[in-house]
Amino acid sequence: MGLFLVTFLLGGLLYKKLRLGGNPLTRLAQVAVAAVKKRKMSLPDDSSKLYVNKELDATISVHGRLLHTDQFRCLYKAAVVTRKEEQVQKPNLWRLVTVHVVE
Repeated sequence: MGLFLVTFLLGGLLYKKLRLGGNPLTRLAQVAVAAVKKRKMSLPDDSSKLYVNKELDATISVHGRLLHTDQFRCLYKAAVVTRKEEQVQKPNLWRLVTVHVVE
């Protein structure tokens, strides 16, 4: 039993420790608020025109990108870029979120 305890404690050093990327409930609220604010906008025909930012998405998932689906099309309005948002370097996350956050 002592051998298993030592193995367990030493095995903890081998695990990959990940930093948390923020509260998922905050991101969920940001998507909901942005989608409600843009509810009258129309979605572009091409999904590649939705907002993508690899720096913002890096804190969410270290396992790779999520695939784009059409399951919640109403929430994708949160990722539609308006003319005002095109000119801003760092967007307000309560008005514009990435497609990866929506997924």
